[in-house]
Amino acid sequence: MDIKKQTPKLLLSREEFIATIEGKTTPSNVLVKEEIAKKLGKSSELIVIKKIHQEYGKNECEIFFYVYSNPESLKQFEKVKVKKAAAQPAAGS
Repeated sequence: MDIKKQTPKLLLSREEFIATIEGKTTPSNVLVKEEIAKKLGKSSELIVIKKIHQEYGKNECEIFFYVYSNPESLKQFEKVKVKKAAAQPAAGS
């Protein structure tokens, strides 16, 4: 992994990054988070992957991600993804 750009956002208590990773396939968010956590020495819970972009035919993908300084600012600025419950059958049918 090669970090191309790092921008601190002090008011939001986070740093914004753009990085590249070599590979034939687009990596999963979990794999990318683990690699970022190892490289930066931060907890994977404070890392939010925004986008993984790979152009067709290239062996390099670009990753946009945020690293928050504390869990409170993460909760304040990021939405929590909730899985939708299975559709329930209509009552009285």
